[in-house]
Formats: sequence, C-alpha cells, structure tokens
Amino acid sequence: MGGSLSLDTEIRDIIAGMTRALAFVVSLSIAPWAAAEPVVLVGEGADLAPALSARGVEVVLPGEASSRLQALAARGRGEIEAARALAAEGRRAYRDADFSAAADRLARAAQAYLATGLGGVPLAELAQLHLDVGLSYLAAGSRHQAEREIGLALRLAPDLAVDRTTVGPPIRRTVEQIRTTLPRTGSGTTTIATTPQGATIQIDGALRGSSPVTLSDLAEGAHLVTATLAGHGRAARRIEVDGPRRGLPPLRLTLVPASDAQRSLDALEAGDAEEAARRARQALGVASVIAVVRSGSTRTATRAFGTQTRTARGTVGSDLVRQLYGEGAPAASAGSASAPPVDLAVRADPGAPADDGAGAVPATPPAARPREGGGGLPWWAWAGGAVIVVAGTATAIALLAGPAEPDERILVPEQ
Repeated sequence: MGGSLSLDTEIRDIIAGMTRALAFVVSLSIAPWAAAEPVVLVGEGADLAPALSARGVEVVLPGEASSRLQALAARGRGEIEAARALAAEGRRAYRDADFSAAADRLARAAQAYLATGLGGVPLAELAQLHLDVGLSYLAAGSRHQAEREIGLALRLAPDLAVDRTTVGPPIRRTVEQIRTTLPRTGSGTTTIATTPQGATIQIDGALRGSSPVTLSDLAEGAHLVTATLAGHGRAARRIEVDGPRRGLPPLRLTLVPASDAQRSLDALEAGDAEEAARRARQALGVASVIAVVRSGSTRTATRAFGTQTRTARGTVGSDLVRQLYGEGAPAASAGSASAPPVDLAVRADPGAPADDGAGAVPATPPAARPREGGGGLPWWAWAGGAVIVVAGTATAIALLAGPAEPDERILVPEQ
C-alpha cells in the first residue's frame, strides 16, 4: 500500500508539472493576441462602430480609412499636383498680362496632366485648362494654336463659359465664333488598341467602344483619347486630325495595373463590397476590414479577415455586425468598456518602419497579424501543448506498468 501511495504521489507530481508547462505555453501564445488589431470600416459603415465596440473590438472609422486609401492611391501621382501648380503659375501670368509666359506654362501643364493618365482628374478641370491655354494663345496673337486648344476644350465641355471678369469682349467673341463653327464629326480614321485588350475607349469624353476599336468619323482638330479598364490605371493620349479625310497611324495605349488602394476605392464606387474589403485589407496591411456599400435602402457588408470573407445584407448596422460575426461570436462582458474608435495612423507595431508621409500603416503581412478579438490560439500553441500532454501521459503509463520498488518499511521487520 505504501508503494502504491508513493507511486500515486509521483504521478500527481508529473500531472501537476504537465499542467504548469501547458499553462506556460498557452500564456505565451495568448500574449501577442491580447492587443487585438482594429477592424477598419470603409464605405457606408460608420453606424457599425457601436455594435463592434460593444464586442470589445477597436474600430477605425470610414473617414479615416478613406483618407488613408486615397493617400496610398495617390502615391506616384504627385505629378498631378505639380501640373496644377504649373497651371496656377500660367493663370497668374495671364492676369499679369504676360501672355507668352502664360501660354507656355499652361501648355506645359496640359502636357503634364496628360502624362499622368488623367486618373482622378475631372473632365471639367481638363476642359478649363485647355480653354485657358487657348485664351493665352489668342491674347499672344497665335490664332491657329488658340483654335486648336479652345476647340478641344469645347469638345470636352460644350457648355464651357468664359470668365467675363478676366477676358475682354474681343476674345469672348472669338471663342463664340469657334464654338459655333466647331465640327463635331468628320472622316478622320484611326484604330485604337490597348494592352491588355478590352479597355473602354472614350473620345473627348464620349464612349466609343472596347479596344481594339476602329474609328472613321473623327472631326478635324484636337481630340482626347482615354482608355479605362477595371483594376488598371487610366491611359490618355492627345491626337490631331489635320484634315477632313486624314488617316492617323494606329494608336496603342498600355494600362498599368492599379494599386490595391485604388482598386478598393474603385470597388466601393462600383458597389462591390467583397472586392473593396479584400483590397483595402491588403493596401492598409491590417487584420480585418469591413466594407459597406448601399443599393437603395439595403446595404451589403463584407468582412475580410485572414484569407476568408463573410457577407451580410440588411439595413441596420447592429444586424449587419451580428451576421458578419455569426450568432456565436463573443461579445464584450457586461463589465467591460466599449473600445473607442482608433486612429489608423497610430496602429504601428513597435519597431515598425516610420510613417512615410502617406499615413499608411506598416506593411506587415496581414497573415502574420492577429485577428480582432483574439480569434483562437495559433497552431504552435496547440502543437506544443499536445506534445507535453502526450509525453506526460506516456511517462505516467510507463511508471504504472513497471515494477514498483519495495517499500522498506514493510520488508524490514521492526526491532
């Protein structure tokens, strides 16, 4: 009996050691998951924030997320702002009556705009720029160049008006003459192809088909060709038809794949919540994104986390959250405070690279980040715990199966 008691004590000690070791492994695995990443809301989902906060989840509000996505989408396109600054210099030169300098700067600004592909540039802004170029040429005495620029401006925006506070009556009358005599169609021909194919082709803002497309009705004068394709940046080119029956060489435009940030913004505009959520998650480098789009009175919300997505439809924010997280999703306990909205820009990991000025979060691979609210233990925690349990159990079985050492108190008689 004493030997049995001794063996039981050893087994209890082994089991206690196993428990402590398993608890240590679990504590290590939970530590990096305790500070869960925020859920980023994009689109029309601001009213989901209270329901998410009630679950103890930190939230980045749509306005903050949108500004970060726009900043990321604008990377590499600072040329647009440079072109706008050059146009502003040209307009100042025009007001100062330095018309030659104005025409030169405004013309260079128009070329700089075109080189960007015109992504994110409103057509009305471009039309105004070409009108200003033409007005400067008129004031400088270059009638032929002025007619080309003003004609292009009026093709882009037929109702474009001249600013009477800065342009005198003679130039205004010339603009109206160009407007009334501007040919809308002609017999100019060309073929437009794109890489990749299937891009939407517009001439002077009017839809003309999908590439490759052959045109045979181009009017004499300057025209703007733009090509757009989902998931790609816009491409633009100016073409000139010098005569009524002029045949132009074939034109090929190359469209560069857009960034994840731009594709997320495009998907939001197109009403594709799933694509918007997945692309925003990749662009921002966060663990979880919920994108919300509206169609009439109904909203569609998609939650992208890890490699998974989950979609919900409804009208009330709290109902959408319940669908996105499932009925069994853990909510915050009664005594816990709701997590307040957080600033996306300050969710940097210790030791991560400094913000590069665009306000983006560190580009840590999303798969390496914890999911919001914990999301369970990582695989290595379970594997380590399993090894400890198996090893301890094997040791205990070996002790039970082996011969017990004799208890000296029983074998040695008392004196």
